Amino acid sequence: MKIGLDASRFLLPTGEGTYTREVVRHLIRLFPDDHFLVVIPKFEPEFDAPNVEQYIRPAVDGITARLRYGFEIGRIASSHHLDVFHCLTNYAAFNVPCPVVCNVMDLATLKYPQLRPSRLQWLIYRFVFPFLLKCSRFLVAISKSTGRDLYNYYGFADSVRVVYCGVDHETFNLSASLDRKLLARFRLPPNYLMFVGYLSPKKNLEVVLRAMAKLRAEDLPTTLVVVGKRGYGSEFFFELVEELGLEGQVIETGFVSQQELTLLYREAGLFVFPSIYEGFGLPVVEAMACGSPVLVSDVGPLPEIVEDASCLCAPDDVEGWATGIRRALTDPSYRERMQIYGFERAALFSWERAAQQLRTIYAEAVEDSRG
Repeated sequence: MKIGLDASRFLLPTGEGTYTREVVRHLIRLFPDDHFLVVIPKFEPEFDAPNVEQYIRPAVDGITARLRYGFEIGRIASSHHLDVFHCLTNYAAFNVPCPVVCNVMDLATLKYPQLRPSRLQWLIYRFVFPFLLKCSRFLVAISKSTGRDLYNYYGFADSVRVVYCGVDHETFNLSASLDRKLLARFRLPPNYLMFVGYLSPKKNLEVVLRAMAKLRAEDLPTTLVVVGKRGYGSEFFFELVEELGLEGQVIETGFVSQQELTLLYREAGLFVFPSIYEGFGLPVVEAMACGSPVLVSDVGPLPEIVEDASCLCAPDDVEGWATGIRRALTDPSYRERMQIYGFERAALFSWERAAQQLRTIYAEAVEDSRG
């Protein structure tokens, strides 16, 4: 089978970038008898294989560029005689002569427009996006929660397939030997709280700050380590840090290496993820794979990922977050139990399984198109 893969966002240091890189590299490795045309911004040595052709195309940035890219996909698919094309990051594909499979990461712009900077984005998701998705043979949702959103907002059901993200168990684990000196530059206290992600209003870290202030008043000071980049609307978070007098209890690391990230997960007293909305929640699985207890919101796909009710808390329940943090940091038996549970839970998610499920969807799309 000749399979086209959209890798236009594989360079991004975000969940979309991780998803693209992992899916492409696992498909290439697991299915050597297939031929892959990878549309990519620059040559990637890791994707250099006998069954791969890399089609170099500049990165896509902006609405106009996305539309232009969508039309170009049709020409690329036609000239390379593809059997199926997979849009990994929501980009449109017009006049494509083969069946198209399209990923839908989330519908946050539609569900929570107040969390986005542009009303134009909401208008596109409300009126344009469903039209574009109808051009796809199958839609890949990365969680059951996103699958439900596709039905509730757009009415898509029969064409939706749920394929969970995986986790890189070679990187995120408890067994690999790593030098703890890598973390020396961060000067971290023991038993810190940890968050990983693009800091924005939908991440809802304010509830953790308020829980920290409550715990400090109860003589249990804590430190929050924020790993990632500041995003749109993050200024409110730092205003609240000052308002609550927590300046000395919040540490920003910025982006870190994978080794540093693994160590940060391992050393954390608790990984917190109070997000209002996610498509999946990849850092949660990474944290569990590294043996960190987790406390996450009880909304969206997060209950699907962790399942155990003791790891869940309502995103607006300050008292609940304070209670969960206190328990994780002061009850050794609970911490040990959650470490074991989380490690076993994370083992259920793998990129190998995701790639195999996607390959099955490609075959189904091709078979359907042939009647």
